[in-house]
Amino acid sequence: MVLKTHVENLQESLSMATIDLYFPLEEAFEEWKKKIQECLKLVSSKNLAYFSAHDQITVGMLRGNEDAGLLEETCAYVACYEGVNFFYFTPRNVDAKSKKIKGYFLVDNEWQPYAVNYPDVIYDRLMLKGVRSLKGAERLFNEQTMDLLEYAYHELRNIPTTNERKGGSMSKLEAYQLVEEGGDFRDCLVPYAKADNLSTIYAFLEDYKKIILKPVSGSYGQNIIYVEKRDEEYLINVNNNSQIFNKTQFENFCHKILGKGFMVQRYINSRAREGNPFDLRIHVMKNGSGEWNVAKTYTRIGPRTSVVTNRDQGGHMSDWEYFFKNNFRKELFEIFNHRLNKFALTFASYFQNLLGVRINEVALDIGLEPSLKFWLYEINVNIPAEVYHEFEVARHAIPYALYLAKGGEH
Repeated sequence: MVLKTHVENLQESLSMATIDLYFPLEEAFEEWKKKIQECLKLVSSKNLAYFSAHDQITVGMLRGNEDAGLLEETCAYVACYEGVNFFYFTPRNVDAKSKKIKGYFLVDNEWQPYAVNYPDVIYDRLMLKGVRSLKGAERLFNEQTMDLLEYAYHELRNIPTTNERKGGSMSKLEAYQLVEEGGDFRDCLVPYAKADNLSTIYAFLEDYKKIILKPVSGSYGQNIIYVEKRDEEYLINVNNNSQIFNKTQFENFCHKILGKGFMVQRYINSRAREGNPFDLRIHVMKNGSGEWNVAKTYTRIGPRTSVVTNRDQGGHMSDWEYFFKNNFRKELFEIFNHRLNKFALTFASYFQNLLGVRINEVALDIGLEPSLKFWLYEINVNIPAEVYHEFEVARHAIPYALYLAKGGEH
């Protein structure tokens, strides 16, 4: 892997970061930026130094495999700036007998394995603690894999970790029900129900005329179904393909998904001026003071004929401020963005309290009506995607891990 390419990518992230609305002091940020750029020059010419763990805090990133990506490399750069050691490892790399880990350090432009002591803090990007308690775990993992995960998490149990939540993935329905039971923020939830019978689907069509059917455990916008009642017929859109069904055809179609883990929601008219569906992804993370901060907000835009915005199904991403000012009244951006950020930060803290354990990040998917009424589509705590904003993730994750290693939140 050529380090120069990743340095250029990180420098591009730095350039984009100058428009970041969430860094509290612009002057301080510019100074920080200069220092990181000097660090990058050192990396470009002399490679990232390997520091002895004897006199520095060590951050270990736990991940699922040994193939490093841009996030790992960016974390190494940020760790260099923070003056801490950084390596990544997998559950298979933990040796309980020797109390050592085969950790991968960035040395001479390549990730090199070293036998190292256990880290002072773990940045958990695997998030499979207590995997056996996960519903349906036996379908996702074989016994050998579950044993390995259980062994690694148990062996490292006394080390501070960025994520304490057990059980791996949380379904859309579970997250919604947790918020509803909590009481607050109910008015932000899109009306929903478990789609386990025809009468529920018909009731939603009667109330809202346009609905969405989607898997409670799905991701990447897969298998999302749009339904619109038109007199005695039903318009169905699946994967950008539309069909008109009569009542019998519609019921036959519904019977294929009933009992297969679908939920029904009111359809939210979150569309750009040109008619493309869009939503917002707000990635909220804890910073070096243990406080919630908006790491990144961006817009996801789908094809006009679609009901989803995911890139894998023809969607693309856009800068949030640019998108807003081209689709809504420009002068409202600052006020609305402040309101949205306040909501995201308050909700992240509230949701962590509902979970009852420490988490360090949550991603919120938001739909926005023409009236600027916003709706909470989904709550993602299962390893929120970091593609195209690796730097923003790293500059929150590493300082927060350092904060934990120094005794924060104990």
